[in-house]
Amino acid sequence: AQLFGGLDNLPFFLLRQHIPGIDIVVDPCAAILVFLVTGLLCFGIKESTVAQGIVTSVNVCALLFVIVAGGYIGFKSGWVGYELPTGYFPFGVDGMLAGSATVFFAYVGFDAVASTAEEV
Repeated sequence: AQLFGGLDNLPFFLLRQHIPGIDIVVDPCAAILVFLVTGLLCFGIKESTVAQGIVTSVNVCALLFVIVAGGYIGFKSGWVGYELPTGYFPFGVDGMLAGSATVFFAYVGFDAVASTAEEV
């Protein structure tokens, strides 16, 4: 098995197993994760909210790291070769559609947060 382009060091019982004859691949790591999340949800929404808060904090920290590291590297090199077009509609229809798609999917994510908050 390969993980990120190289061989992984997982024990044999955690590697993906191919069942010959019926073309089924069993992934024990995925099954364990599903059982852990199911067990967490069985305890209730209040307890899973704590776990969701921890995961969200890790995601925000990773996002901040990418922003800070990218800003540092960008400002260090002086943004060589990057010029922003000017004008009223600089990116045209393609840019407008890309931006509106981003906003739409961000709103769909907000809807998921709002429906979860309703249950708390």
